[in-house]
Amino acid sequence: MHTSGTTGKPKRVGLTHHQLLAGAFHVIDSELLTSHDSTFILMPMFHINALVISNLATRLSHGQLLFRPKFSAHLFWKEVSSEKVTWVSLTPAIIAILLQRDQQPTDNNLRFLRTASAPLLPSTHEEFNRRFNVPLIESYGMTEAASQIAQNPLDRPLQNSVGLPVGTELKILGTNYEEMAVGQVGEIAIKGESIITHYLDPQPEAFHDGWLLTGDLGSLDEDGYLQISGRSKEMIIRGGENVNPLAVEDCLNVLKFVREMAVIGVPDKIYGETVTAVIVPTEISQDHRHQLALLNELANEQLLPVERPTKYIFSSQLPKNATGKIQRTLLAQEVTQQLKEA
Repeated sequence: MHTSGTTGKPKRVGLTHHQLLAGAFHVIDSELLTSHDSTFILMPMFHINALVISNLATRLSHGQLLFRPKFSAHLFWKEVSSEKVTWVSLTPAIIAILLQRDQQPTDNNLRFLRTASAPLLPSTHEEFNRRFNVPLIESYGMTEAASQIAQNPLDRPLQNSVGLPVGTELKILGTNYEEMAVGQVGEIAIKGESIITHYLDPQPEAFHDGWLLTGDLGSLDEDGYLQISGRSKEMIIRGGENVNPLAVEDCLNVLKFVREMAVIGVPDKIYGETVTAVIVPTEISQDHRHQLALLNELANEQLLPVERPTKYIFSSQLPKNATGKIQRTLLAQEVTQQLKEA
């Protein structure tokens, strides 16, 4: 399989039958799947989430699979009810689309909805909880781990966390591969029976002492819950200070005119990088003065000076992969080129 390639060229991942089975059984155990469960497959089958979490785990637990040619926000809640679906694996992009519509879940058998494949903004999670009376479980995985790495326990989820490691050894490493203390941010390293030990195209720098270096930044709390801070390659370095684009997005995304947003770093001669927010508004307009005023007001109130975007760009769309994950590296390249040509 190929990785999503959101921060660079997709990597070729070879997964053994043993790794795939281990990953699927980890899903079954953590989600308490049985033959009484039923789920949709909404994501493409070439993606590890649909292949293992929805498909293989359901087959091995003897549940029911319902295939749909594509996701339909208009039909989602109706079909959840009529087909007696008990759980669904979604992406933050799908959740955001559901929040844009007025439909409500009625008379459903849902035990939970599960989200993965991209970061779920805390503000999006909070709005979902306000709107829908359905547990939304955050989790974390990757192709190299044959799907799931961590998931919130169904009986004790922790919001703004991706939960506890599932069948996986996990630790947080510093720049010299030292293990970080509780609460300290570093690179997430993993190993286990579902995790690869090499790529098909050799990349020895992706491994250290038997551990896979994920490229994701995170921290563990005192109870072992994992918090994701973002991708190491996506962190913006402005004047020597690190800016987490997810924190900026979570702050500004609450404005009602924002349909979706991506915060990226753009090269700057003085600061190295500047914080730039690319916004897709709910309504296309030629005059953004009022929206800019609201963005600047909110940023000045809630963000540190180094975190505040110095440029806002309004666009009709953001580049995404097949599962709806924003391709930030590509977006940064496109914006940098546009600014050069301006």
